[in-house]
Amino acid sequence: MLKKFSKNQIELSYVLAIGIISISVLVHSSFKSGSLETPKVSKAVQPSASAETGKVVSSGFDRIADSYNNSSNIDLEGTIRDFNPAEYAAMKYESKDSLGNGGSDTVGETFGRTYSSTNAGRTANSGTGGESVFSSTGLGITGSDAADESPEQTEDTAVPGTDTAANPIPDTSGTDTASDPIPDTGGTDTASDPIPDTSGDDTASNPIPDTSGGGGGSGTARSFNVDDVYIQGDSSIMGMKITSSHFAKGAFLVETTGARFEYVKGQLKLYQGLDKANRRLLSTLTFENEPEFIKVEDSNDHILFWSKDLNIGIYGDSTLVFSPKARQMLFCQGNFKPDYEGRHNSELLLIDDKGGMEIYPQRYEKGYEVKRIELGRIDWVADYKLNTGERVMIAAFPGKAFDWDNSFKSNILITHGSNGTDTRHIYGKMPPDSIIKQWSQNFDILIVFWKGLYTRPKGDINLLFSDSPYIVEDEAEFRRLVKTAHNNNMKVAAYTSFFAYYNDFKKSEPYIEQIIVLRDKYNIDGVYIDGLSFDFNTSHDDNKILNWEIVRRIRKLFGSEGVVVLHGTHLIKAKTANPVAAAPNIDSYCTATLNGEGVPFTSVGDAYIRYQVRKYGISNTIGLWRPDGEHPNSIDYKGIADAVIRMNCRQESHSWMMMNNNTYSWSNGLVPSYLYYLDKLEVLKQSYK
Repeated sequence: MLKKFSKNQIELSYVLAIGIISISVLVHSSFKSGSLETPKVSKAVQPSASAETGKVVSSGFDRIADSYNNSSNIDLEGTIRDFNPAEYAAMKYESKDSLGNGGSDTVGETFGRTYSSTNAGRTANSGTGGESVFSSTGLGITGSDAADESPEQTEDTAVPGTDTAANPIPDTSGTDTASDPIPDTGGTDTASDPIPDTSGDDTASNPIPDTSGGGGGSGTARSFNVDDVYIQGDSSIMGMKITSSHFAKGAFLVETTGARFEYVKGQLKLYQGLDKANRRLLSTLTFENEPEFIKVEDSNDHILFWSKDLNIGIYGDSTLVFSPKARQMLFCQGNFKPDYEGRHNSELLLIDDKGGMEIYPQRYEKGYEVKRIELGRIDWVADYKLNTGERVMIAAFPGKAFDWDNSFKSNILITHGSNGTDTRHIYGKMPPDSIIKQWSQNFDILIVFWKGLYTRPKGDINLLFSDSPYIVEDEAEFRRLVKTAHNNNMKVAAYTSFFAYYNDFKKSEPYIEQIIVLRDKYNIDGVYIDGLSFDFNTSHDDNKILNWEIVRRIRKLFGSEGVVVLHGTHLIKAKTANPVAAAPNIDSYCTATLNGEGVPFTSVGDAYIRYQVRKYGISNTIGLWRPDGEHPNSIDYKGIADAVIRMNCRQESHSWMMMNNNTYSWSNGLVPSYLYYLDKLEVLKQSYK
C-alpha cells in the first residue's frame, strides 16, 4: 500500500535529498571527468550573449528555427512564425530555478540553491562548490561541510565513527580506511573491493556487492541484475547522452541532452527541454513501494539503477524504462496541457508546442491493468497496476536538436532492380551507371526496394514478399550500384522489414543478423525499415521497447553518418491511423521517418499530419509524408508540398521502371510535384543561410 505523507513532509524530503545529491557531482565526459562539461549544440542553434545587454541572441536561422529547435515556432495550424530573439531572452530570464524557486540557476547555483525563508525552513543562501547548501536553521542540520565531506549532523555527532578528509562518509560499523572509505555491513573489504559484500564474493573485477547472479547485456558481469532495463545501442552516436548525474542515499538526479530526472522518496519528476537552464516539469511519477536505488552502471549512454522493488534505466535519448519486481501501482500526474493527446488502450502520446512525453507500457507481455486515465487538463492523470516484469517506457522529447544542415542534404530517392517482366531485362539487374549519375545531381540517398533486389522463391516473383530472407539475387549488379552511387556521393540503403518476426516478436536477432550480412557483403550505408512490430490485430504485438532497442542497434551498426529510414505509419485497421504509432525516442535515431501511407485526411492541418507526420520539435528527425490516403480533390500536390515545408518536413521521390518506346527504363524521379517541392526547399535553404 502507498504510504501517505503530508505535502510538507514530501516537499521537505525532496529538497533535502536533491540538495544532498547536488553536492556530489558526477559529470560524464567520455565516461567520467573531473570538470563540468557543457552540452554542445550545433552552430545553427548555439545561443550567444550580447556584450551590451547580456541577453541571449540568435546566432543562426532567426526566421525559421528557434534557438533550441523546439516547435514553438509552429502554431497549431502548422504555420511557421518568425522567431524573435528578444522574446526568447525574456522567456529565459523570467524562468524559475530548477527546484521551482524564484530566480535562475547559475554555475554556482545549479540546483535551486537560492532559497527563501519560507522554502522548507531554509534561509536565503547561495551554495558554492565547497559548501553545503543547507543553512543552520529550519532542517535541524548544523555543522560546516567541506568540499570533501557529505552533509553531516554537527560533524558526525549523531553517527558513530570518525570522519576524515580521506574517509568523509559516516561510519556505521566496521573500520574504514583511505582505501576502504565506505562502511562495512558484511563481508571483508579490501582496496580492490571497497564496497561492502552483502552476498557472494567480490573481486577486483567485481567490486560491487553481489545480491543476485546474472551478467549485464553489455557483456560484463553485473553484481546487481539489471538486465531487464539494459537496452543495447548507443544514444551518444546521435548527439544524445547523459550529461551529468548525482546520487546519494538512494536518491538521484540525472541530466540528459533533452531532459532531467529527479528521484527521491518514491517520486520521480521528469523535466523536458533542450535548454538545460529552462527545463519545464512535465510529470511526477509516484512508485508505490518507495524504492531506494543503488546505481549499478553508468556511461554516456545510460545509467542503470537497482532496487528490491523495481529496476530503472535512464538513457541519453531522455528515455526512462523501468521493470517492477512485484505487482505494484504506478501513478503519473501531469504538469502541462497537451495539444495532442494520442491514446490507444493506455498508451499515451502527449504533445504540445514545446515537445512532450510518451508513456508506453509493454503491451500484452504481462498484462497491465489501467486504473485511471484522465486527460484534457494540465494535471492529467494516468494510473497503472503493473505485474511483475511488466516494463514501461517513458520518454521526454525532443531528445536532440534539429540538424538543419543535414536536412538539406537528405533528398531521398526510392527505386528497385529489374523485376524481370521483360525478357530483355533480367531479374535482379540494377539501373545503369548513367541513370545513377543522373540521380546524384538531385538526390543524396538511394533506397533500393525488395523487388528486383532479393532472390525469388522458386524463381517466381509472385512468391516474393517483403519479409526476408534477404538474399541478393545478383550480387555483382548490386555491388556495382553501390560503388557507382558512392563514386557520385550518394548513400545506399537496402529494404528490410521486421514483419517476418511478428509471431515471435521477442527475437530480433535473426533480423539484426541479416542486416549485418547486407552491410558487410555489399558495403551499404544503411537500411530502410518497413515497419517494426505494431498492433495490427490481437495476434500482433506492439513491443515498443523492443522496437527502440532494434533501432538503437541498427544505428550503432551504421554509425552517425549511416542511413536509417523508418516507415512508421501503423494502421490499427484499414484507413484508421494509430494515434500512438509514433515513438519520438525511437524516431530520434533515424535519418528520416515516413508516415501517412494510406491515412485519409481532410486538410493538411489534420492532427495526424501535424503531430505524427511532423517530426520537427517532436523527435527532431526528418519527417517524410506519403500523402496517398483519401483526401479532397481540392488539395493538390502544391498544397501538400507547401504544408511539408511549413512543418519543416521533407519529401521523397521514386523511380520505378516504366515503358518507353517498348523498352523498360528508370525515370529520373523529377516528377512535377517533386520539382515544385525542390523549388520551395531551395527558398527555405536560402532563408537558413
